[in-house]
Amino acid sequence: MGSVRRVLAALGLVAILWIGVQLVQGALSLPDAGIRAFLALVGVVIVSRLADVGFRALLHTLD
Repeated sequence: MGSVRRVLAALGLVAILWIGVQLVQGALSLPDAGIRAFLALVGVVIVSRLADVGFRALLHTLD
């Protein structure tokens, strides 16, 4: 489960990096960048929790 969380965290950081690049280039305003960063955070947290529930369900079936 730890490796899945690391991968999800890395994907979240890539999303934040891409938002930062667009912000520096002037393609995004500061409020739009904040909204996108917040949505990236929420997305990573939701996917992480769904993966956790999925792995726990899988482990429960193996018992």
